[in-house]
Amino acid sequence: MINEKNIADFPAFSLYRPVHSDFIVHWSGKDIDDNCHSDWYNYPSSETDDCVTAQYVQRFKDILFNGLWMTTGGNEKITVNGTQYQKPAISRTCFTELRLSDSRLHAKKFGRLGFGFKRMFLFDRLGRPVIYHFEGRPNILFNPYTSIDLNNEKEILCFLKPICSRVKYKEKNQNKSTLVYDFFDEFEWRIIYSDAIGSKDTSLQKYFINPQTTSDNDIKNYYSSITSPKKPDFLIPLGSWLSLIIFPSLDVKEEIISDISVQKKLLEIKNSEGIMVRERKNFPVCLDLDACRNF
Repeated sequence: MINEKNIADFPAFSLYRPVHSDFIVHWSGKDIDDNCHSDWYNYPSSETDDCVTAQYVQRFKDILFNGLWMTTGGNEKITVNGTQYQKPAISRTCFTELRLSDSRLHAKKFGRLGFGFKRMFLFDRLGRPVIYHFEGRPNILFNPYTSIDLNNEKEILCFLKPICSRVKYKEKNQNKSTLVYDFFDEFEWRIIYSDAIGSKDTSLQKYFINPQTTSDNDIKNYYSSITSPKKPDFLIPLGSWLSLIIFPSLDVKEEIISDISVQKKLLEIKNSEGIMVRERKNFPVCLDLDACRNF
């Protein structure tokens, strides 16, 4: 239940400034940058040559027309309160909650193409922020402080993530290390899904597409055309809560927004769910990566 308050609780409501961004962003394209322009971050502006532009345009259309990829997480083990747990192999899609001025930092790690959504997009699909933990320190959310049996509720482990990493360095010819809160800086949210999760609430199934069993021929053809060894387990179609698009460069932006098929698909997407009328009438904010640094 949402906690309701009176406007009097915000005496300076016109100056109210929330701590968090209004957008939860999924980033894509790290593979494109690694293969074609791995040092783009060393330049003052984000530019794409013809080859990179073409690949990002195609990546944008793949996501726009087919949905976000959900892939199975790695075979990861974590230790909490002295007990080691095996994370389950469940399909997931990741997002970052960020100020637009931080976009370049996230783009360096995940790719330069961003799709931003309002939080309701994730809530409708059981998405939530990850739970950051510090290995070697007690965590009240797990045994022996709670009665949750993680052997039966392993989905919870999919939302557990280290809060920092240890970085080694040398000082005066001595090997030292320090903690860097790099994972915490990602402000990560996740959506996870499996057939077992969908069977518990069949209303969720409309938000996820299995590309191998769907009757949609366009999705089937798209899945068959993927040449990379890793393919999506599920696809999440973009819904009406799509509110922001961050393009890698002005070249990519100009080519995409002039495409009539893209315009028609965006109109279809913005009217695909029963959300408030104002959201349906407002197309996503479109920015290039360099423009984000000024927000």
